[in-house]
Amino acid sequence: MRNSVDNVIAAMGQAQSNPTEQAIQQAQNTINQAENALANALEKSEQVEPIHRLQEQLNRNKQQFDQLKPNHLS
Repeated sequence: MRNSVDNVIAAMGQAQSNPTEQAIQQAQNTINQAENALANALEKSEQVEPIHRLQEQLNRNKQQFDQLKPNHLS
């Protein structure tokens, strides 16, 4: 789960430094995978606070992605 969020950070860095359609699509795919991992963790875990912190971090990355996407995709 933590790795999923870390992967989003890495993919976002790549998309921001080299905003090709492929890099942006990879960032979107990585975000989707992280969202699925967090949703599964919320269903299975009794300790939700650490998951909520990761979810907040993911949401911040999604906001950055939403700002990046309209500028580079037609």
